[in-house]
Amino acid sequence: MNRSRRDFLLLAGAPLLALSAAPQAGHALAAEKGRVVRWAMLVDTRRLDEQAIERMARACHKAHNVPDIPGRQEVKWLWGAEVRHAFPESCHSALPHALQTRAIPLLCNHC
Repeated sequence: MNRSRRDFLLLAGAPLLALSAAPQAGHALAAEKGRVVRWAMLVDTRRLDEQAIERMARACHKAHNVPDIPGRQEVKWLWGAEVRHAFPESCHSALPHALQTRAIPLLCNHC
């Protein structure tokens, strides 16, 4: 069998193309019927502290099999930081100090 690389890629890529188009077709059908569903997630940061955020991060990393790579190449899907460090361009003197120093979870957008 003498197949070219191009033939192989066409043969291997066709099922992937079909699978990637299927979810989009479902969204188009739902939009036509006026039933578009959008999801959101709300985190009440007033109820969180650094220990709670650490537990959330451990649970997330365990559930999604995030590797533990120490150092500069650390992989983080969820981690905690103070508001002033997470959003330095948005923090100014008008924000209360308690809000600037509040620990918040930073999400990776998979959630």
